[in-house]
Amino acid sequence: IICPGHGPVLREKLDYYIDLYREWSTPPVQNENAQPKIVMAYVSAYGYTKMIADGIAEGLSMIAEFDLKTFDLGETALENVLEEITCADGLLIGSPTINGDTLPPVWNLLTHLSPITHADKVA
Repeated sequence: IICPGHGPVLREKLDYYIDLYREWSTPPVQNENAQPKIVMAYVSAYGYTKMIADGIAEGLSMIAEFDLKTFDLGETALENVLEEITCADGLLIGSPTINGDTLPPVWNLLTHLSPITHADKVA
């Protein structure tokens, strides 16, 4: 019998639930010989933030070999960006400000980041 602090008491198929927990709690396997992965997510109102993102990508390519994934948050599904961030080594976020605030797609991304699943990133 499994009696969690939250949720139903499990009396049947215990091996199934234990295996499921192991699957959920195992970090994704990463190739140790792979290039460091950086995710750059941005939103651009008039194209200037995209120009900055392109410049950063060019600069990164001049200093080292990175697996750089770039996402325009206005055109990319949030789930895809979050999946890439989970196994990334670094995270860059860019946004213009309008009336002293960032744009909603960036806030949406930031509110979905978790200090548990998205920890240990260079930002």
